[in-house]
Amino acid sequence: MIKPFRLTTKSLVFNRKLAEAYSNLGDVFEESNRLEEAMQAYQQAIEINLNIAQVYAKMGSVFLSKISRIRGYSRWFKDEKQQLRIS
Repeated sequence: MIKPFRLTTKSLVFNRKLAEAYSNLGDVFEESNRLEEAMQAYQQAIEINLNIAQVYAKMGSVFLSKISRIRGYSRWFKDEKQQLRIS
């Protein structure tokens, strides 16, 4: 995972206006489960180029992952709360 991150960040050093590099950086963050950073990278890509439909889809994927994570925490909390009542 470190190699794709380094390659992507190096491309951004040379050209900050490279939307694809931000998209790739978002992919690396998403694969590392760093969802907030992935979303920020995707937003950077869109600020540079509004016409990359794939980035919007990737943002949707991150958003769904975040919702899934929240639902998991909610279920865990309900289970814990119920266990406390039983005890």
